[in-house]
Amino acid sequence: MEIEDLSDDLLARSQNFQTAQGINFALANIYRLLAANRISTRRASVLAFINSLLLRTLPAIDYDHATGHKDPTASEEVTVDPAASPSDDSPSVAPPASVAAGWTTEPDATKKPS
Repeated sequence: MEIEDLSDDLLARSQNFQTAQGINFALANIYRLLAANRISTRRASVLAFINSLLLRTLPAIDYDHATGHKDPTASEEVTVDPAASPSDDSPSVAPPASVAAGWTTEPDATKKPS
């Protein structure tokens, strides 16, 4: 039994999962494949869950872009601005509330664990 490669169908118009619209397209792709009975309901559920996690990271990605954070694994030339002072290293943009809320290190004692 040969497994069908559905990656092109799943990733169509997903915009590399960097926008809400791209993630919406990915979810629509999952829906189409499920409706056509080309993927199992279990696989569709897992993919939809992963998409929901990706969607939750978009505010953090926006924050990284706004504060100039770059991919540390990407190779690129580093240019130093001689006019920049050491204090220019601190972020000038506050993180979105949804990002800042995720930065807590201790669980909320008033909430029951799920």
